Amino acid sequence: MLLYVSVAILSYAALIVSTPLPCQDPANLDGMWKKLQAENGNNVLERIPYEVSNLKQELVNGKLTFGETTCPSNSLELLKTIGASLYHRSTCPYYYVMEEDTKRYPKMITEVRCRCQGCLEKSGQSDFNVCEPVTLPMKMLRNTGVCENGVWKYEPYTHHLPVTCTCAVGREKENSILMTSPPIGADGPESM
Repeated sequence: MLLYVSVAILSYAALIVSTPLPCQDPANLDGMWKKLQAENGNNVLERIPYEVSNLKQELVNGKLTFGETTCPSNSLELLKTIGASLYHRSTCPYYYVMEEDTKRYPKMITEVRCRCQGCLEKSGQSDFNVCEPVTLPMKMLRNTGVCENGVWKYEPYTHHLPVTCTCAVGREKENSILMTSPPIGADGPESM
């Protein structure tokens, strides 16, 4: 009987030793990220919570959004919001969405999404000009998937953070204009 108990204890001890420790984030992960931000001079993520604090919040497709998410029918609707913040009265209005990425630090960040596909005009959305996000390259930390001594390894990477939306000529329209327009000066010198 004593032999069976000894074998069982040894088997249990071997199981404990051979079971890998669960990997955890580094204890100084927040300090690593703050150091990276100080080196790059970015503080956009610290400013955004203030901007969204008084906005309407709702869940859209399982993500927390801040502000109106639908596109106004035309630019005349913007006149009603003349005293509002830029995000609401722009011809490319936008809203904020909380994005989660468990392999990134910080795991939760607030990004901008354009509310309209086309830029707003009096008659509605433009068929020619489109709303496009403007991004700010920002250093963040990415979990490499490598676990060393029970601690996940993180490395810096550049995340392109959408911070606003702008009105721009659509790329397809831009290309068709370039293909069909005669080059400057193709007609020869202007006659006087």
